[in-house]
Amino acid sequence: MNYDRLDNMAEASTSTQYSQNQDSGNGTYYESTPVSTVKKRRKQYKSSSPVWLHAKKIMMENKQVIKCNYCTVFYVWLGSTTNMLDNLKDKHCLGLLENGKNNEEVSSSDESALNSKRFKENDERMSKIDKDLLKFIISASFPFRVVENCYFQRFVSKLNKNYRVPNRVKISKELLEKEYGFTLKIIRDELSKTEAVGLTIDLWTSI
Repeated sequence: MNYDRLDNMAEASTSTQYSQNQDSGNGTYYESTPVSTVKKRRKQYKSSSPVWLHAKKIMMENKQVIKCNYCTVFYVWLGSTTNMLDNLKDKHCLGLLENGKNNEEVSSSDESALNSKRFKENDERMSKIDKDLLKFIISASFPFRVVENCYFQRFVSKLNKNYRVPNRVKISKELLEKEYGFTLKIIRDELSKTEAVGLTIDLWTSI
C-alpha cells in the first residue's frame, strides 16, 4: 500500500468512545477512550493541459461544452481537448501549446485578448479603423479572408490591442456596402456638376 498518496487524502478527527467496566466492589463506572478516525476524501487532480488557459467548460443546451476564450468556437466536451487545441493553433497562433509551452510573446497576446478594454461596436475610433482597413484591403487587392489570418491579427494587436479585427462577413456585407453607398453618392454629386465626361479604361494585373 502506498502511504505517501494518502498524505493529502486524509483528514484526521478525534472522537470519544465510552466503555463500560465493572470494579471489584460490583460498582459500575464508564471510562472514556479517545479514538482516532480517518475521513478519506478524493484527491482533486488539476488538469495540466495548457488548453484550459485559453478555453473553459460551460453548459449549453444541457450539454457540457468547451468554449474558446477568443472566438465563438465550441466543442462538445467528451474528455479530449484535441479539437480545441487545433482551433487555438490554427486561428489564434498558439502553436506552442502542443508542447505545453508558452513564450513571452504568446503570453502577452493572450493577456491582452482576455483583459484589455475593447472598443465598443459604435465607437467612433473603431469605425474609422474599420474604414481604413477596408480601403487597405481593396487598394492592395487582398481577399477579405486576410483578416482571419492569425499573424495579421497578431500584427494588429501589437499596434492597438484594444481593436477587434472584424471578420470577413462583416467586411464584405456591412462595411463594403456602407462604403459603396457613400462613394456612389460622391460620384453622383460630382457628375451632376459636369457637362461632359471622358472615360479611360486601362487593363492591368496585380501580382
